[in-house]
Amino acid sequence: MKSQGEALATILRSFKDCCFFLHNTKELNVAENILNEEFLFENQLSRSTDHINPNDPVEVTYFLFHRKDYGSFTIIIAIPKSIFEKYSAISSKNDVGFK
Repeated sequence: MKSQGEALATILRSFKDCCFFLHNTKELNVAENILNEEFLFENQLSRSTDHINPNDPVEVTYFLFHRKDYGSFTIIIAIPKSIFEKYSAISSKNDVGFK
């Protein structure tokens, strides 16, 4: 039987052109707001999310377990690699946080 992290990694691997992040929250209404409206971050994406590699199911499992104290609702954020790389380059050039 696969762990939740292994099952999630298997699903995410089919989306080869994306960078993936996990964000946990304690309240269902916050999760629903993120899904229905948008996810905002103030400075660095890595302060409120974990960048995961779906080719490493142990890592996915680790972050699902490690962040459970932040809440039982996990939002999966998928950003196309081309967009992520573009904005990473812009943020580095302008010395503003993105990653």
